[in-house]
This record gives sequence, structure tokens and C-alpha cells, in this order.
Amino acid sequence: MAFTNPVRNIGDASVAVTKALPTAAGTVNSGSIDLRAVAAGLLGEATRVTLDVPTLSGVLTSTHTITYTVQDSADNSSFATLAGCDTKVYTGTDAAAVAKEWRLPPTTRRYIRVSALAGAAAEDCSAVSLTFALKG
Repeated sequence: MAFTNPVRNIGDASVAVTKALPTAAGTVNSGSIDLRAVAAGLLGEATRVTLDVPTLSGVLTSTHTITYTVQDSADNSSFATLAGCDTKVYTGTDAAAVAKEWRLPPTTRRYIRVSALAGAAAEDCSAVSLTFALKG
């Protein structure tokens, strides 16, 4: 399900998606956020997105990880890792919650989402949800 934001430069609580984290060694993708028409593939504003995940302390053991990656798409079906947005790796030894912000590069395509990949043998983290939001 895609969510649209009529004004991309203004953060809006309705332009946020939530998704349960992966089960053991799985991958989940958030719903997409529609940035609306992007003229000639160039995102003109200094648009940012945020990722918030409660602490996984006690859920994810110390040697296991979840990797978060921002992806984009022109058609809301074929997504690829968004160049210019680094990945965020959360390790079970990280006691703090995840709070990550990315500035979207000018070449960002119309739709964006975040992907969460649990490392091999990671525990089931599906009782915890991530929030991915557009921020002006």
C-alpha cells in the first residue's frame, strides 16, 4: 500500500508506514511512500526520511544483526537499494533503539521504502515494529 504526501517538504504523521520486523533470518519490506511526481527524476527538496525501531535488547542476541536499507522505485513494484543512503546495521549488542535519518539524494525515484534483513540464525523479531517516515 502506497501513501502519498501532497507536499514533500513538510513532515506529516500520515506519511509514515509501520511494519513488523522479520521472523528468524527473514526479510521484510515496509509499505511504500509515494513522493509524487519527481520531475525528470530529480528530487528538488532536501527531503529526509527517518527510521525508528524500539530496542531489541533481550530479543536479538549479541551476535545477530538486522540490516536496514532504503530502497526506491519508479513503478512501486521494482525496488532497488537507493544509492547515496548508507545501510544501518543493528547488532544484538546495541541496547539503544534505532533512530536513523537519511537525506534522499536528488536522483531518488518516486516511491521509497525500507527493507529489514535479519542475519542468518537471527531470532524472530516480529513482535517489534519499525516506523519509516517522510520528514520535511
